[in-house]
Amino acid sequence: MNPSNTPGTTTGVERKNSTFDRLHKWFDHAGVHYFSFVNTTDKRGEIKPVDIDWDTLKLCLKGHTKIIALGGFASTALGRLNIEHYTLPHPSPRNRKFNDAAYEPMVMEDLRRYVTK
Repeated sequence: MNPSNTPGTTTGVERKNSTFDRLHKWFDHAGVHYFSFVNTTDKRGEIKPVDIDWDTLKLCLKGHTKIIALGGFASTALGRLNIEHYTLPHPSPRNRKFNDAAYEPMVMEDLRRYVTK
């Protein structure tokens, strides 16, 4: 949705980050070896649709065959652009849905089905 406030997360320097670790685990399970992502905005903190960089978002989506939204905010943004996409829960460790041990395996399997259809 938006960049982390943690220093070093937007510099391209590889580091441990449980959100990205979870995302890589999901895509590995789905057999996806290469993926890219774009934040809806560079603004930090609470964001609103007015903060979305619509032009950059549209430009970054060109040429991709599968579009996946990480969370409801991203899904709403893609919906406003009439972009067909699949919505995953946001992989952040702050997402309380992952307190249920059965939830993540279900998410991973649903993603695998989406990318292989």
